[in-house]
Amino acid sequence: MGKKPNGECQFNRNMNSEKPMTWSRIRAWVERHPAAFWLLNLLGSIASLVCLYIALYPRNPQSRLTYSVQPVRTTIVKKSRASDLSVTYQGMSITDDITAAQVAIENTGWQPIRTDDIITKPEIVVSNSRILGVGISVPALEGTDFHLLTNQMASGRVQLDWRILEKGDKPVVEVIYAGDTEVPIGIQGRIVGQTQPKRVSWPAVDKGVTSLPALRTVLFIAGSLIGLVVLVVVISSIVVRIRKSLYHSPPTA
Repeated sequence: MGKKPNGECQFNRNMNSEKPMTWSRIRAWVERHPAAFWLLNLLGSIASLVCLYIALYPRNPQSRLTYSVQPVRTTIVKKSRASDLSVTYQGMSITDDITAAQVAIENTGWQPIRTDDIITKPEIVVSNSRILGVGISVPALEGTDFHLLTNQMASGRVQLDWRILEKGDKPVVEVIYAGDTEVPIGIQGRIVGQTQPKRVSWPAVDKGVTSLPALRTVLFIAGSLIGLVVLVVVISSIVVRIRKSLYHSPPTA
């Protein structure tokens, strides 16, 4: 009485064998390969630490001065097409082409660039050309006090000055100079933490810097998850070993 028929017992054993045994299989694999298990834990820990280090270490420059030059320049006067046209500037005859170019300046770092951060005042340099006129075609944000110093235009230089240049502020300077559209234009100068302004493609977007916070967020999440998984697996393994040692310990007399 009370005993189940053999057929019913066999049926229950078959049903139990069909249940998923994922954790049991993992535990059995760990018991068979302890060295590989701890090696995987070590690699996971290293990967977690690397991700967290990249995510948290302040590698990104606090301030970053960049500039770009509009690739399409406007020819105002073409001497080869207007040979009878005489152009003078401040009493001096201009024998070259007259061209207009646009230069955008931007702080793509995470801290504003203040006057005290300027070591050598940045200046727009038009190589081997005379600058005839300059203007701000796109003004800076209100309160920036962005302005141009024009006392060196005869040597092809215009200095830039401001009270504060915040992240994302992008004033655009229009430069009219004596020369063709192939004349090199750049910005020289030095600020704290940066020896030279970085030239980027037009429009002035420094993609490597602007995308870094998102990358750091992903690495921080990945590193945290890897570390959590490693911690859970190690603790589970220790608990399993402790329980196993307790269950199989010989009884005391």
